Amino acid sequence: FGGDPQNVTIFGESAGSVAVACLLAMPAAKGLFTKAIMQSGVGDPGTFADASPCGVAAIGELGIDPADCDGVENADLPALIEAATLVAPALGGFGPVIDDKTLPMSPVEANASGYSADVPLLLGTNRDEMRLFNVYKTRPEMTEQSIRDAVRRMLNADDAAARDVIEAFRQSRSGYGLPTGSDHIHDGIQSVLRMRLPTARFAAHHASHQPATW
Repeated sequence: FGGDPQNVTIFGESAGSVAVACLLAMPAAKGLFTKAIMQSGVGDPGTFADASPCGVAAIGELGIDPADCDGVENADLPALIEAATLVAPALGGFGPVIDDKTLPMSPVEANASGYSADVPLLLGTNRDEMRLFNVYKTRPEMTEQSIRDAVRRMLNADDAAARDVIEAFRQSRSGYGLPTGSDHIHDGIQSVLRMRLPTARFAAHHASHQPATW
């Protein structure tokens, strides 16, 4: 686009942020960009074994034997995308996969090892990330017991620890004038667990190798 190829910044949000994390760990992407921005996502790519059922199911929707390499390679792409869309919800969806060439290790492991230490990095999350996914018309109202049960499962903790975390979030949100209903507390805790903490850890590891980390 007429810019400076030695001054390229890549930026992704949500799944795009996961893509940036993967690019930071990919040998083939080394040197193609000089700075990176990750917003709302770190990701945890699966293994080939994890991903195979989705691929096999999608190919099967087209009536192609997964062992037929030529058939798979020559499959109609729009039809394959449609088939993948059909099977993904029941099988956990599609995403990056660790292999021995394209993505040799998870972005988290690569980052901790300093693989992308030459790339300045800006990271961020939003306070109530998970509310986007949890608010729907038929969502049942959360009671004190149901939120304790949910938080206990999220933290793999006992009831007392769940109560302590809920109370800490309730006090914190109250201090900032934010809603403190059970559903807001639940979504806030989930946002921290799924988004903020993984991002903070990723940032801390990167900062240990690259001072230009924000």
